[in-house]
Amino acid sequence: MKTVFLPIEVLSRELTARAFLSTKLANNGNKVYVFEHTFFDRNGWKESGVYIGKNCFRTEVPYTKEYYLSMKKSGVSVWYLDEEGGVYSGDKESQEKRLLTRIDPSDLQENDKILSWGYWQKKSYESVCHVSPVIISGSPNFDILQSKYHNSFLDYDLNITGGKKDFILINTRFSLGNPKQQVDSMFGNKQPHSEKLPDFFLEFSYISDNKMMFSMIELCFYLSKLLPNELIIIRPHPSEDLKIYNTLTKKLKNVLVIHKGGAEPWIRMSKVLIHNGCTTAVQADIANKRVISFMPDGSSELDKECVPEIPNKIGIVATTNEEVLSAINSKYSNSNNIWKDTISELDSIEIISKLVNEDAHIESMRNHGFFFRERVKGVVRGIANYIIPSRKNKGFDYEEFSTIVDLVKIANDHYKSNVRCKKITNGCYCIHK
Repeated sequence: MKTVFLPIEVLSRELTARAFLSTKLANNGNKVYVFEHTFFDRNGWKESGVYIGKNCFRTEVPYTKEYYLSMKKSGVSVWYLDEEGGVYSGDKESQEKRLLTRIDPSDLQENDKILSWGYWQKKSYESVCHVSPVIISGSPNFDILQSKYHNSFLDYDLNITGGKKDFILINTRFSLGNPKQQVDSMFGNKQPHSEKLPDFFLEFSYISDNKMMFSMIELCFYLSKLLPNELIIIRPHPSEDLKIYNTLTKKLKNVLVIHKGGAEPWIRMSKVLIHNGCTTAVQADIANKRVISFMPDGSSELDKECVPEIPNKIGIVATTNEEVLSAINSKYSNSNNIWKDTISELDSIEIISKLVNEDAHIESMRNHGFFFRERVKGVVRGIANYIIPSRKNKGFDYEEFSTIVDLVKIANDHYKSNVRCKKITNGCYCIHK
């Protein structure tokens, strides 16, 4: 039995994929911990195994190695898999530079791995001195949008959407222009990694995001009037403030602003996705959904520099409200995998599971005292007794995290497995046979 650690930073982005990957791994005889990403940093790494995620250093370059070295001291192999590992703005050179601000591959050791979404990321990682292998694995966050999963999620999706289906979905990504925090805090001297950004990048991004955000809201008014029988769902990015959308659209009877659950149920239940520069366009394309990339007339070179390129190449490109309306019901074909260089493997859950099973470097169930036991029951009991309940990440939604139990049940049905999902404490679940 091997132990696998799967951290979660953003629930809406990662929870479903983590639930399916953990179920697959557990069904293969492994013991998996899915946890709020600072959980073991705060409570100690008391068992050896393999960590699959991006927060081994907790911040971008330059970073402290404190957390990483603590993991290595406890016998944890690190498989670096970035949840934001490929869809960036700017030209190819800018994207490669952005990728390498996320991690310095030379900081990983020989028994670690880098799991890459696609070809160009692998090439970029390997251009830097490193000793750990780079393997193209894809990303589970995209994997689970494939049509082969759709039927398994049907009841779950309808529960998340409140029975709503066949709606027009507008996903936004304007967290720089419409942040939850005070605007002036974005431009302060203490803004992380601001010194690595091009001159005025944050200012220009703020301007670009606001222009696009209000264009999207204007589009909602237009579609609401001309398509009165269609339901329009605005789903803002998790880092956005909802107030501007709620305030401006509250009189539109067929427009709802909703941020519940992850993006996947809303994509699967929609009839069409409208977006600008949003990664969910790639997910929708993989899900065989109609995608409209809204790029209003008057978009400047500045907008192009601040907006991810790949999503806006997907589906039908519309430059006016009228073109969006026409595209909603027009003949459609998907993107022909225009994202293939960035996301080069889709069956990432199978790939990662196979890698875990075949890797001889992963230490299995090394006992580090009372915290963990040879048997899973003992492990669960030991960790529950060890944790100090008050030590929580206040920004993490533990109630939403509890839905992992339901997602593991869905995964069990899909994989025809029978693994258990045990809550250890707030912030940590154990999935095992």
